[in-house]
Amino acid sequence: KGTQDLSRIALAFKALTLGVSDLDIRTGPNFISIAIQGRGDKIAEITPLLTQVLRHPAFAEDEFEKLRASQIARLESQRGQPDAVAGDALERLVNPYPETDIRAVQDIDTRIALLKATTLVQAKAFHAAYMSASHGELVLVGAFDPILARQEIDKAFGNWSTSSDYGPIQFQHQARYGLREVLKAPDKKSATYLADMPMEIDEDHADFVALQIANLALRKRLKLRVREQQGLSYAVASWLVLHAHDPAAHWRIYASFAPHNRSVVESAIDEELARFHANGLTPTEVKEAVDEWLERTRQVRADDKSLAFLMDTNLEKNRNFDWQARQEFRARQLTATDVNRVIAMFVPPHQWNQVVAGDFGSTP
Repeated sequence: KGTQDLSRIALAFKALTLGVSDLDIRTGPNFISIAIQGRGDKIAEITPLLTQVLRHPAFAEDEFEKLRASQIARLESQRGQPDAVAGDALERLVNPYPETDIRAVQDIDTRIALLKATTLVQAKAFHAAYMSASHGELVLVGAFDPILARQEIDKAFGNWSTSSDYGPIQFQHQARYGLREVLKAPDKKSATYLADMPMEIDEDHADFVALQIANLALRKRLKLRVREQQGLSYAVASWLVLHAHDPAAHWRIYASFAPHNRSVVESAIDEELARFHANGLTPTEVKEAVDEWLERTRQVRADDKSLAFLMDTNLEKNRNFDWQARQEFRARQLTATDVNRVIAMFVPPHQWNQVVAGDFGSTP
């Protein structure tokens, strides 16, 4: 929202004149990442601009209040929405950290109260104490002068350090299975179903790739059965949630549907999960999922921005593209027997945690 030398509008205009086409800021429990797409021949001018943004933000009172108000409005808009109600409830159900723990998922009222209590002085103090180049990675992808780039980066960030300790926030695997909640979301035209299976794995687990393949195949089955064949849901999906530093993964399933379809949606998903566990996947399904997974990895490397994020992750985890090559080799070697063994190991029947939220009237 501007720097000490440039207003928000002036900063945007300056970036535009330097050919900056995208500024992507992402945050998570363990990171703040900033991605800039611009012209490589302008690196000597873009780097000082980035220095201003990172090291010398304006911290203007009016911009701070606008940001606070927009965050509160965003949370208020989620109040009573089935996706938000179910999502927050599921996180508290399967990751029951104490309320004061940074890993805990607070309810909307608590988050709004924390936002209202946060001050500009606190934001400035946090920036001064923790924001630095002491613990981080920088990746450049594209056509640029590497010698000039290093000179500019060293000049911009070489002396930007902090004495604050650094360590990743760690998440623990919690063996919570077969839990269920049904929540009210009155007067809403859609309802939400979420399922969760905790798994004590990370990216380096021997069965990680096989689980990715199993997930793609399950997603395809659920979409075919629940959405396309029976037309029961607006959307249906499955995915794996992984923590960067810890073996504390989750397999998730999502469906959005009309509240009156709740029983048939749940029955259809339950039947597909039972078939998934009992019979596993066919060789054709495994091959199709492997091909899809490999194509996605190729697409990531074909896009400069996605490639930069991938390289950054590798740097953070002290690995190189040999790791990705080994993962892809494993995928090509997988058979239906391999994947079905992993399904049987990690997906016990009737043990999915479930949360459903919607306006179901008097239905229990």
